[in-house]
Amino acid sequence: MDMKLNNPVLRSELKVKMRSFRTILGIILYVGILVFIASLYYSIASQNRGYGYGAINANRELGSTLYTLIAIFQFALIMVIAPAQTSGAISGERERQTLDLLLCTRMSAFEIIVGKLISSLAFILLLVVSSLPLFSLVFLFGGITPGDLITLFFFYIIIAMAVGSISIFFSTVFKRTMVATVVTYAVIFAWYVLTLIISIYLMSRHYMDPNASAQYVPKILYLNPMFGLGDIISRQLGADAQAGFRSFFGLRMGGSGQVPNISINPWIANVTLMFILTGIMITISSIRIRPVRIHRNMGRK
Repeated sequence: MDMKLNNPVLRSELKVKMRSFRTILGIILYVGILVFIASLYYSIASQNRGYGYGAINANRELGSTLYTLIAIFQFALIMVIAPAQTSGAISGERERQTLDLLLCTRMSAFEIIVGKLISSLAFILLLVVSSLPLFSLVFLFGGITPGDLITLFFFYIIIAMAVGSISIFFSTVFKRTMVATVVTYAVIFAWYVLTLIISIYLMSRHYMDPNASAQYVPKILYLNPMFGLGDIISRQLGADAQAGFRSFFGLRMGGSGQVPNISINPWIANVTLMFILTGIMITISSIRIRPVRIHRNMGRK
């Protein structure tokens, strides 16, 4: 597997995307939405702030809540932007009738798919980095460390990579970008909602049994990125938030802050599964655009 940093597809896509006015406008709108949400919450919450010793705790709580609010909205924005950036990666080449020319180059199908995916993730990374000044304001209130921010951003990139790989897969399946985009959004929405609904159903079935164990998390819930995001944020906000989040899903923490009989953190399991999903989607997408089947058919004739 020869992964070259000078991938021609990657270089070309980056030049086109990063020099366009749409990229600048996208960053302005992206950061503008986050600033508007943060400013609106701060203006409302600051009216109820007190003074003295209680004000210190109030400021820390305000900072934690502001951090949570921005993190959730940024997660939602990434989930909306990532499919739009990648769902036309291959179908767009078909519409422009340039896919065959791309496949005739010395690049392998794998390199083409990876180049398309990384170029799209580069724009997502640019959006995430552009929100750093907004997140840095949370440090003024306390309660959040730079390490927490690095963990959150790492999670964003991994989830964006998984969503992008799914989008590219549907871009290889459908010839029209519009169809690929609609199907991608539908599948991602079903992925998030159905895994949550099935998990709630399985938990309700489990706790209806009077002899059921007090600790139960359906394995399918680890496939839901919202579960991983909730675990990260709850850990960063302290023991009370973590206990509330774990209790909601039927987990109980011991005195050391660890969950008995749970050997891996939910967000780590979620990230691991997203890595596996990304690898599977990239492999399948590479096979789908590989022109091997054409050669076999010509050989039979």
